[in-house]
Amino acid sequence: MELNLFSDMIDALGKVAAGLKAIGNLLKTKREAMRPTPDKTHRLVDAMLNIVIIRLGDILLHPADNC
Repeated sequence: MELNLFSDMIDALGKVAAGLKAIGNLLKTKREAMRPTPDKTHRLVDAMLNIVIIRLGDILLHPADNC
């Protein structure tokens, strides 16, 4: 009886450890999948700001139609 209880306890601890390892790997996988997102966002914002700067430069170069 005691041997069965001991082996059940070891089996349960093994399952808990396997579950924790799976959770850790899931978080690593999710982190790797989400890593490019901030980089893409930064590039998009940078491109939009460059477009605005170029357009403002074009506006400044055009002569004003005051006549």
